[in-house]
Amino acid sequence: MVRGDDVPLVDLGDVSVPIPDSAAVAVRPFPVRRLRWPALLCALLLLVTGSAGVRRGVLPRPAAIPVGIDESVMVAGGSLYVYDIADGHNRISAYDLPSGHRRWAVPAVELATETTMTPVDGLIVVSMSDSDASGEHTVAFDARTGARRWTSDRGSATVVAGGVLVAAEPRDPGFNYPGTLSTTTYQLLDARTGSTRWQRAIPDDCGTQAVPAVAGLPPTLLQFCPLDATLTEIDLRTGTTLDGRTVDVGDPQSAFRVPEAYRMTDPTVTVVGDDVLIAHENVPTATVDAYALAGLARLWSDVPLQGQIPQPCGRYVCVDLDDGLSTGERIDPDTGRVIGSGSEADTAPPTAGAWVFLTGAGNVATLSVTGIPAVPAGTSVRIQPPRSGLPFQVTGTSMVLARWHGTARSSGTAAPAVDDMTTLRDVTAESCVNAAGQLICPTASGLAVWHLP
Repeated sequence: MVRGDDVPLVDLGDVSVPIPDSAAVAVRPFPVRRLRWPALLCALLLLVTGSAGVRRGVLPRPAAIPVGIDESVMVAGGSLYVYDIADGHNRISAYDLPSGHRRWAVPAVELATETTMTPVDGLIVVSMSDSDASGEHTVAFDARTGARRWTSDRGSATVVAGGVLVAAEPRDPGFNYPGTLSTTTYQLLDARTGSTRWQRAIPDDCGTQAVPAVAGLPPTLLQFCPLDATLTEIDLRTGTTLDGRTVDVGDPQSAFRVPEAYRMTDPTVTVVGDDVLIAHENVPTATVDAYALAGLARLWSDVPLQGQIPQPCGRYVCVDLDDGLSTGERIDPDTGRVIGSGSEADTAPPTAGAWVFLTGAGNVATLSVTGIPAVPAGTSVRIQPPRSGLPFQVTGTSMVLARWHGTARSSGTAAPAVDDMTTLRDVTAESCVNAAGQLICPTASGLAVWHLP
């Protein structure tokens, strides 16, 4: 090799001299390293927003957590708790953060679906839906050691009023056995000992919804009975009745007079803030009435729905329409006025400082911003598998993680204003969650957990 004018030259021999086939040497082309789109997107962002001082983020090495299938996770007290199925058995495990060192793992019963974990008074309460003949549906483990403290055959546990609210559901005929409850029954258990503070049966054909403390009220259990058209508030601290009244539930006999697309066979209850909304059949279309949570006084009535069941969306009520054209209606729950269009499926833009994934190609202004679901400490969430179905099938994928600061205009074009960009490999955006500042993503080898600064 010689150099001329600082340009490297390579001696390739005399190509004008023929070489016999027997002396030919197989020539392998130089490998071409393809530039992946996420890397190109990072380069584009750095070039376009370089004047804004975009920082290139460097996350610490992730903790590697081995898991089985159907895993649920929760971050609480500086620890990661995982409930999953491995080797044909259900288990709950505790890991230190950020090291990922496993402190303990103990077997559990039931399936990992419909399972929640909740911290309370130094315990981790694991609870499942009470829908079979098993004798354990709620188990309290010591958060430090994993030792069992108490169990209950009731399930669907919720921490309220300084205790643990559990419920027993009526069994299907195939699960009837001696001692089976014939009606839904609630119990409030002492968090430390599991002993019963109070118990209350719910009448048949009535639905319930737990409502946190709001509008000067204690946490309550809202009981709605469409057959006798009653709405009842139960104090979750004591199990006693606070208020009750009759409500309008419509006339199901008039359903034939309503266009099929707008029929509502069963009344439904939706709680938004300190308002209770009851949607029911009516002529010529289903309507919704509103009642104040404090005292159950009627606020407004007979607002037509023209669509589906109302859903909470922030502090408003949203109704998706069936026409396939509009984006739905947004209703003020205090007045019943339609205040704009929107859908309950609408997602709010990321807040400043939130972590997001960037996807897409081409000009930086066309990049898609995908928000990462944020889960507060002490709340369990099930890890959703990738759309491909199995984590190992996302090997080779890449995502650009960045901190979002809104949009900025450069040369008259709006572009994402981001910094702290990092490329993460072998993950997909739809399967990751931000659990109390820990980015948790399924990978081919288990869960990867990054601490988000």
